[in-house]
Amino acid sequence: MADAKLKSEEKDKLVIEEDINVFQHTITQISPSKQEKRKQEEAISVDSPSKYVHHANGGRFATTERKETSLAVPFWKELNHPTPSFEFRANEIGCFSLIGRTDDKKRFEDKRYLRVYKYPLEALNVNLDLKVGESDFTFEGQSKSIDAMLWWTLRHKNDIFKNNQFTFDFLSARGGIRLIMFSIFETRDDWLLAVIKFRNAYFLCECVTDTQLKVEQNMTPEVRSFRYYGHKFEEYVTKNDATTEKLNPSKQFIAVFQSTIGSYRLLYSAQIDCVVERSPSMSEHIELKVCAGKSIDDLAFKQ
Repeated sequence: MADAKLKSEEKDKLVIEEDINVFQHTITQISPSKQEKRKQEEAISVDSPSKYVHHANGGRFATTERKETSLAVPFWKELNHPTPSFEFRANEIGCFSLIGRTDDKKRFEDKRYLRVYKYPLEALNVNLDLKVGESDFTFEGQSKSIDAMLWWTLRHKNDIFKNNQFTFDFLSARGGIRLIMFSIFETRDDWLLAVIKFRNAYFLCECVTDTQLKVEQNMTPEVRSFRYYGHKFEEYVTKNDATTEKLNPSKQFIAVFQSTIGSYRLLYSAQIDCVVERSPSMSEHIELKVCAGKSIDDLAFKQ
């Protein structure tokens, strides 16, 4: 679990220390006398245990014979840089639809729950009542289980398990990867990941923490209303060609991606809000957000 601790001394400089192989980060203070030593340590490069050559089919081979008993992770400042030395490539390799994340009888390897954006992207003058139906809406907590992703991998085991090894180093939902990547900026919320290593791959699953449960239980009516507004907005501006029923948040369309960060290979799933159809054979993913404001100038961000 990411455990953040902060000591307030104005003369000290805020830094983040990371413990390799432990999914935890702490925020501490160091005195000015130690800053020079820290600069020297940060200047030392950290290499991965082996160098790899990647192939388009997801395979790779090592160029060294060196063996390690632990996973080496570069110091975070090497990754969080305006011009990072590593490459990031993502490729969508599959998809599936589901109702919830834990019922294996309600998973389908098709696009039946895919929704399409039905308004022009440049449309700004809209008048949508996001409060319609709020009193009848029941909130259901989303499962963080990766069971559906494991179900997909079993259906494609011949593609992702070759030569008695997986063709990826990490399997996770996108949310689990986001938690780790955002840790260096997080000073308030905690997180917890369950990690299992099987063969050559690490399987990551996000777990609910006590803090998250308290936030959910103590959610104010205003916050619940804004959560509903997001669902209602999505219902207004998207459509599903297979049905005319109202948007059901439990029905999700999931895309599966294969990507790399440096020498590490990722296989992860991500829920897709909707797509824009550029042509019968090409579409672009869209993530929908709702922001409060009296005019377009009040919005927190612009596209």
